[in-house]
Amino acid sequence: MLHFCGVSSYTDVIERQVSILYCSNCGSPLPKDVYFCPNCGTALSTEVVSTLTSSPAGINTKQSSANTNKDLTDEIANFVGPNALYYLRGWQKSSKKRWQINFAALFLSFFWLGYRKIYKPIWIGACIYLLLMLSLAIGGYSFNTPFILDPANVLFTAGFHLLAALFGNKWYEKYVMQHIAVIDRLDIPNGQKKMLFEKHGGVGFAGVAFAVMVLAVMFIIPPAFYPAPAHHDTVNAIRYSHFEENPDLVVDKVLDFVFENGKWSLADRYGQTSIVSYVGTIIEDEKPHEVTIEFYKLDDTKKFETDTIIVDGKKLDQASAKSFLDYIYGRYRQR
Repeated sequence: MLHFCGVSSYTDVIERQVSILYCSNCGSPLPKDVYFCPNCGTALSTEVVSTLTSSPAGINTKQSSANTNKDLTDEIANFVGPNALYYLRGWQKSSKKRWQINFAALFLSFFWLGYRKIYKPIWIGACIYLLLMLSLAIGGYSFNTPFILDPANVLFTAGFHLLAALFGNKWYEKYVMQHIAVIDRLDIPNGQKKMLFEKHGGVGFAGVAFAVMVLAVMFIIPPAFYPAPAHHDTVNAIRYSHFEENPDLVVDKVLDFVFENGKWSLADRYGQTSIVSYVGTIIEDEKPHEVTIEFYKLDDTKKFETDTIIVDGKKLDQASAKSFLDYIYGRYRQR
């Protein structure tokens, strides 16, 4: 694995490659006006000290910079691979900007990062996500079902997509420049350097597969450790079940069609029995009526029954409640 050496931008690499020297003992870059390597303490030769403390005679700095610029452009093209020209132009134009929009990163985020082999943001994002979910679970936060549609999950995902869109090109620029600088320090033929550029750069679907595995850890494993509270399970057990007297009708679909602004909740619980409440508004003759329907369910059974129906604050008797349910079924079937 290649290690970074402290450079981050296209311009930075050009400037350093023109004038930078390295310690012959440890290979660390040498700052100007030093007589000993600041990393290992090795005394520098007279020739090196002279180079670090004055401009070398007979060197055309402008021409050297132009040659280095062209060499670096070729190296970037070899390292980046597909769409190298797009990234080169973007990095040159945005040298004074902290961000620019990358639409591939906006819509694909983790997959784009993996495709470009930029693994560090993937690891960081996944760790922050898991820590956030763990903190919310410890704090008593109630996750929605399905977990992937939970507001905290959606907000984090949208935020990461936005960060990747705004800073993805900068992350990629830093990754490319740091790796190129490290490879350039190796005392190997240019052909071998090119092979390293292609190996550690370019694109790869193995990176996409890695991103998929990370996402699986993020979105599949956490629900096993941070399950939805028991009352969510009880509410959903009724909400997504079928009416016993009309087994072809799903409770939630019927109520969602007939009523407006419907809300589910666990109204009460005693022993092994749970009371689940649905509150919604029904429009009849252009007048709104608030309706509360209460279901009760035993924990060890899948069956449930309609316990109470209240319309505009008045509890219906058994016959009226049955007629009201028949009216709801009929209204849904006539949709």
